[in-house]
Parts: sequence; structure tokens; C-alpha cells
Amino acid sequence: MDPEDVRARLAPYYARVRAELESFGGTVEKFIGDAVVALFGAPMAHEDDPERGVRAALAIKKAVEALNTQDDWLDIHLRTAVHTGEALVVR
Repeated sequence: MDPEDVRARLAPYYARVRAELESFGGTVEKFIGDAVVALFGAPMAHEDDPERGVRAALAIKKAVEALNTQDDWLDIHLRTAVHTGEALVVR
């Protein structure tokens, strides 16, 4: 695909994923190609951050399915992973 087509395909995906993550209290750390890295518990920790991460992953799956329904051209397929554990976060 042309770079412009890739950007056009990923733009609604990035926006929707960011919105879902933030709605569960996550912070988008970075986008790497079509991958998204997000943190829960930074800058503010919650007792249920692991659960928030899992719920966000499930919501992202549904949100991307909805995007695909709205626009057949997108045809985005994804996998999610949630890793838990301590991390050092420096601002």
C-alpha cells in the first residue's frame, strides 16, 4: 500500500484505540506502526489497574469490529496482550 493509504487506514484506528484506553484510565505510551503501547497506573495508580487493562483490551476489540462495520475498506484485525507487573516510570 502507499504510505498515504496506510496512514488513512490507521488514523481512525489510532483515534478509537486511544479513546478506549483513556476511557479506562490508560495512557498511550506510543504507537509503533500499527501497535499501541499503553500504561495503566501511571501517572496515577489505581488498585484495579490490571482489570482496567483487560477491560480496555476487550473494549478495543469491540471498537475495532465496529470500525470495520462502518467502513469495509478498513478491514482491521488485531490481537491484544496485557502484561502485569511493576514498572519504573520516569517523567
